[in-house]
Amino acid sequence: MGAVGSLMVIDRGSDHGIHAGQRLTIFRRAAGADGPIVRVGESIVVSTQSESSVMRIEVSREAIQVGDLVAIHR
Repeated sequence: MGAVGSLMVIDRGSDHGIHAGQRLTIFRRAAGADGPIVRVGESIVVSTQSESSVMRIEVSREAIQVGDLVAIHR
């Protein structure tokens, strides 16, 4: 679980076009796989490797959980 200021690892990296300084929106599906998409936070990538990145949570409306998804700002 993560909150504002926490660092978390995601399974997307430079091979997926992510770079340090990039912004991400964190979201999840409410009420299971068919539920609406709920935005739960925002983060900034602080470092990348080919298949993973470390992000710092900047805004969080609720605890960020394992399994939450990210949308990459291009």
